[in-house]
Amino acid sequence: MKKFLLSSLLLLIMAGCSNVKKSPALKEGDPAFKTGKIIAEKISFFDPADNRILVKSSKFVINSGDVCRAVHSAMGEDIDRLREISIGETRKVLNDFTQSLTERELFDLAANEEKIIVEQTYLDSILNIYYQTAGSKDRYLQQLVKQEKDSTEFFIEIEELLKRQKYLQQLAINIPVTTEDEMKSVYEEMLSDVQADVRHILLMTKGKSKSEKSTIHKKMRGLLRRAKNGEDFSKLADQYSEDPGSNSNGGLYRNIKKGAMVKPFEDAAFSVPVGRISDIVETEFGLHILKIIDRTARLQPFEDIRIQIGQQILMNKQQELYQQKVMELKIANKVTITAF
Repeated sequence: MKKFLLSSLLLLIMAGCSNVKKSPALKEGDPAFKTGKIIAEKISFFDPADNRILVKSSKFVINSGDVCRAVHSAMGEDIDRLREISIGETRKVLNDFTQSLTERELFDLAANEEKIIVEQTYLDSILNIYYQTAGSKDRYLQQLVKQEKDSTEFFIEIEELLKRQKYLQQLAINIPVTTEDEMKSVYEEMLSDVQADVRHILLMTKGKSKSEKSTIHKKMRGLLRRAKNGEDFSKLADQYSEDPGSNSNGGLYRNIKKGAMVKPFEDAAFSVPVGRISDIVETEFGLHILKIIDRTARLQPFEDIRIQIGQQILMNKQQELYQQKVMELKIANKVTITAF
């Protein structure tokens, strides 16, 4: 079964927060109250004493206190780090949490409407994973008590999480199979991002007679031989190259992209191994020899990475479907989010 891609932030919030429809306002002594106070130092909307409505829909409400709880659950004792970032960065963090809580509620509703059921054996197997982190079920439940978390609510949260995941997995079943053409298209895009640094020597032949071209070709063969025998390529370029754009800097061209040079030059720049010198390359401008200095984003052959490309395409399709479904659910449930 295809596994639907969820961000680690979303998973953390979905797994670790109490149900927003039941959560009361934060009070002094609540572990998340301090979190709310720290956030309110920069954005007063989140003052825990106010517990303002942040998200409204036809079926649920999310308050500022719910976001404070989510941030506290994710950051814990590291909450003071929020003091070290800008207001803009803080606002982005809070917006991410708000969106994730909203999406969690929407997918809860959707999973219930679809009557998604989690088998008890699977639920037990997941709960056992949690128990193992503490050594036993009893020890894990004791940890919940110390964290002032209700064990019954914990069991409900895990079941709801698994329902959401199952709902998303069922959505993913409808994603079209990735075709060979799609993978090759992506590979071509990856190739277009490759850049090359080269040094080159140009001897111009444009407008020259046949005998002149022959003499020029002989001269270039001599330069090629000298370069391959170990002479300093940049010095040869400075002395002999007739390219006005590079003959004063050792024939160097940096960050050449595909499509930026004439085809024969480009073919050599992107096919000759790094550190090697090309044979003589003829273009409409004349004769060239190239030394490949560097090439970024070096790619393996298509067949060697086709599986990874297919996986990336699938993840992109999953994310696109996910965002599309979120938008549909927001409209259907008349979701509005208050700016802060």
